[in-house]
Amino acid sequence: MDRDSVVFKDFLKVYNLPENSLFKRIELENALIDRFENLSYNKYKGWVNTATNEEYPTRYAVNLDTNYSIYSLYSSGTDYETNSIEDALMVFFIKYGREPKEGTDEYYVETYKKILHDIINEVYEKEKVDC
Repeated sequence: MDRDSVVFKDFLKVYNLPENSLFKRIELENALIDRFENLSYNKYKGWVNTATNEEYPTRYAVNLDTNYSIYSLYSSGTDYETNSIEDALMVFFIKYGREPKEGTDEYYVETYKKILHDIINEVYEKEKVDC
């Protein structure tokens, strides 16, 4: 994981974590699985649009089905590049940890913002300023 990446810096910012924090992937995965009973990663292989010669790199995404809503939560659909599983998990937390914009899927499942902040508070309890 690149500590200088935009994704990591945004993750720290969204959850008000100190700059010297580590990314606690396993603890976050376990907390999501404990809370929602599932978590999956998908890898989307890179490809080239032969009509435009535009290249699309390999991407990773997190998917999580909820018991509370018809919506499933996912890390895709953002402007972030997810070149690793760690990036995908951080993007997932960023996407649902921010204040949702009206009219987006995140807006209609806004209770997940509080749930994810609670998870971060538990996992990073000794490092947090409070989010």
